Amino acid sequence: MVFSKTKSKEDKILNFPPFGKLNLQNDGREWVGVVSGIVPSNLVEISIETEVNDEYLDRKIVKLEDFIQKLLKQLDELFDHVHAQFSGSKWDSTPSQLKQMYFLTAVSIKADCATFWVVLEPEIAVDSIFNHLLRFTVIGDEITWFNFAE
Repeated sequence: MVFSKTKSKEDKILNFPPFGKLNLQNDGREWVGVVSGIVPSNLVEISIETEVNDEYLDRKIVKLEDFIQKLLKQLDELFDHVHAQFSGSKWDSTPSQLKQMYFLTAVSIKADCATFWVVLEPEIAVDSIFNHLLRFTVIGDEITWFNFAE
């Protein structure tokens, strides 16, 4: 996956062929778009948090691209993490069951260029242990925060 950055005349659109476009939010501090081609089964919201006129935008794009590639190869680790949190509880589910319950819905790189947020959304057609978004903060290769626990 290679993001090639092109901006519109208004500098409010980043075009990332073949996935889609990110739009600069009104506050000028975040590029956001819902793109295809990251996972085959659904669209994924991508966001890049920036400072106004961020000179490091190109670097963030490359880091986000690298992170997404790595995440797709290691998505099972997120499901293993969820499984480990509920193992032995009334919400115990296998990683395989969790993969049916949740799907990747959002990835964001934060302004520090080192912190990523990853969000899994519950599948509507499948009973899930929780009916809310599972959120993870990842720095380096480590999950440093998540919004669920037994």
